[in-house]
Amino acid sequence: MEDKIVRAMAKNGMIRIIACDSTNLCNELKNIHGLNNLTTIVFGRFMSIVSMISATNKVEHDTISVRIDGDGPLNFMSATTKGDGTLKGILSNPNAFIENFKIENLIGNGFLTLVKDLGLKNPYSSRVPLYKKNINDDFAYYYTLSEQTPTAIDVGIVLDENLNVKSSLGLMVQMMPGADEMLSDLIAYRFEDLGSIVSNLENGKTLNDILNFMFDDMDFKIMEERNLKYNCDCSREKVAKALISLGKEELEKIISEGNDEILVCDYCNKKYKFTNKNIKDLYNNKKKDWL
Repeated sequence: MEDKIVRAMAKNGMIRIIACDSTNLCNELKNIHGLNNLTTIVFGRFMSIVSMISATNKVEHDTISVRIDGDGPLNFMSATTKGDGTLKGILSNPNAFIENFKIENLIGNGFLTLVKDLGLKNPYSSRVPLYKKNINDDFAYYYTLSEQTPTAIDVGIVLDENLNVKSSLGLMVQMMPGADEMLSDLIAYRFEDLGSIVSNLENGKTLNDILNFMFDDMDFKIMEERNLKYNCDCSREKVAKALISLGKEELEKIISEGNDEILVCDYCNKKYKFTNKNIKDLYNNKKKDWL
């Protein structure tokens, strides 16, 4: 079954709902980045929320970049998503671990930064301190503080007996401008009655089950469903530019050593081989700009 993002409304447009099934995404992240069990859950949660944020993009090629920096063993996570539902991401320490398995200790104190490039003259950027350091509440805090949009978020990830991702579901609920204040209380009560998404997954519940429980009597309407896909847009041309960016002296050193270079994309692990002759050609084409 393919991953998907669902965008919906309830209560005559006063409630925006974005939900995702990101099971395949989380397994792909685990394989690409060599994640352990804990970082699979942490990075999977982060990327699932970023995928739901992509549904707020109205233009296919607009991009949103998100980064969490902390002083814990994980250090940082970063992702970029487009309006078409594709995304890519990296983290600094795939094998980060903490003995008490508490996500807040793995991440530590730090900041969440979100940058929207909507094709305007300057991108919109906002940074907030990490609130609970559990990712779910940190993104909810960002929306409430930076965009004045009361938000509740939960992502649940369950592993199977082989420690692969058995299921990963996410739910983001936002109150739109002009919404009845009592709706916020109602949504809070529904979340409390629902319990965690993890517990629902362990009891065999599906994404549709969760959406029906939360919004069945609220004039719930699905506005859009689309596929969710991990997609790295790296290319040999982009990697060549990165190689040139090392600068004149570094390229001269590589050429003088006579070695080939194999560069690996941090986002997808694709390898690009540049022979010493390839590097010489890049150098010669760029040399006139360095004179």
